[in-house]
Amino acid sequence: MHLETALKAHFLAIQAGALFVCVGWMVVQAGLGAAIGGVFFWIVGQVAILPIAIATMPIGLGFRCIGGKLFGKTRAATLATGVVAGVLGWLTVAWELSSTTEGIAKGLVFAAIAGLIGGLVWMTVERSSPKVAQ
Repeated sequence: MHLETALKAHFLAIQAGALFVCVGWMVVQAGLGAAIGGVFFWIVGQVAILPIAIATMPIGLGFRCIGGKLFGKTRAATLATGVVAGVLGWLTVAWELSSTTEGIAKGLVFAAIAGLIGGLVWMTVERSSPKVAQ
């Protein structure tokens, strides 16, 4: 894993997952017409998303490294790591907010899908970089 590629992959994975959560949550709450509102929410949310993406880089790289050791293959490692990171991130937020069981369940679904999307983005970045051994 090349450090520059891994940092880029982490940042873009967080952004993609956050975009999915913002748009998806707005669509669930207000219908398909609210998708544009979700994009605007993601843009305004960059005030929080950017610091989170930067601050969690060591954690994301550590997760990816462990995932690579456990799964060996790039595809399985990035997807599984993304889902685990998304779910753990959501559980941390849900614990702090003392969410209801229904809220936690909906959040877990969104977090798992967002993590999967983040994993796909990470895998794409890794595969597109000539500096990373495939």
